[in-house]
Amino acid sequence: MYAGIVSPVAAVINACMDQLAAGREFFTSVNDKQRTDIAKSIFDAYYEGVNKECVFDTNRMWTAHIDQLVQMYGEDIKIVCLVRNPAWIMDSFERLARKNSLTYSKLYKPETRGNVYARCESLMKGTVGASLNALREGFYSEHSDKLLILDYDMLTSQPDESMKLFYEFTGLEFFQHDFENVEYSDSEFDDNIGIKDMHTVRRKVKYKERQTILPPDLFSKYSALMFW
Repeated sequence: MYAGIVSPVAAVINACMDQLAAGREFFTSVNDKQRTDIAKSIFDAYYEGVNKECVFDTNRMWTAHIDQLVQMYGEDIKIVCLVRNPAWIMDSFERLARKNSLTYSKLYKPETRGNVYARCESLMKGTVGASLNALREGFYSEHSDKLLILDYDMLTSQPDESMKLFYEFTGLEFFQHDFENVEYSDSEFDDNIGIKDMHTVRRKVKYKERQTILPPDLFSKYSALMFW
């Protein structure tokens, strides 16, 4: 199996379909089958060099575009959604921002870097908010049976049980993982957005309690957004 951090496939397909949309010059030049074939060819081209039997394309927007996936690949599609209390997601972003306090990330515009309230609001208007809305759409859609909602706290505290759910849902052959030796990083991607170690994974999978660094009102506000 192969998976990485967020891929550009969904964005490229969206941009391509926009060029073929109603009102565009080429709208009448393609039919529905051609649109489907073009979209699938983007998947095929992007992963052509990946020598794996199963590929997970990672993009938080797919839950808002399940209809596209069904049109391309039929009803037998699977989407694994790792979820976490949004307040803890905000807490993690804030920790990274403070850890890299002299490196201004492109995640925040100059007017949103001033304080924790502005930074959190910026994320809700961008990356985090868009992801939540996309998940909410898929969660309540007629295609919700194609989603596995896997809680982050459960994954870190009960990794064996969590992965058994994963294999049961996907129908893939079970594999016994070594949760004491998990490694992943993408320093090039992290350096490009100005947040060092954003995608560096600790070797041992375990649940780690901590105190939030968010003000209480912010933590309560974002915890209320958890709907699953």
